[in-house]
Parts: sequence; C-alpha cells; structure tokens
Amino acid sequence: MDMQDNPPPRARLVMVKAVAHEILYPAIFEPEDIGYSVYVPDIPGCVTQGDTMEEAMQMAQDAIKLILKDKKLINIQNLLHQRM
Repeated sequence: MDMQDNPPPRARLVMVKAVAHEILYPAIFEPEDIGYSVYVPDIPGCVTQGDTMEEAMQMAQDAIKLILKDKKLINIQNLLHQRM
C-alpha cells in the first residue's frame, strides 16, 4: 500500500466558539492513534483531547472557557490586592 492509498493524518485548524459573545479562537486538531489532541495557540496552556472530532471540539470549548474564567478571577484578585 502506498501513501496515495492511505495518506498520513494531518492537523486541522478549526475556529472554536468559546463564549456567548461569539469570540472565535483558532484551535489545532491533530489526529492521534485514538482521537484528536487539541491546542489553542492564542491561549497559552490551553490543550485538551477527545476520542472523536466532536468530543475534541466540545473539550476545546470547555478548556477555553475555563482558562479565560480563571484568568478573569486572577485579574480581579490582583486588582483587589492592589487596593489593600
């Protein structure tokens, strides 16, 4: 079997809707032996995975929301600490 019969899997770039304000973030979906690994280049540390493309997409949305929520809480805590 040659490469034309079975091409190697390729990474896919997908825009992921993350919040109600419809902010879109590019996410890289890389096929693995089982499922997909995902990373979001615009959000450091935002990585996840899923067994299917649909699950990986949902996991990416959840990861983005959680990281942005944590960053917002950290910023609020820093502001409060500065006022004391």
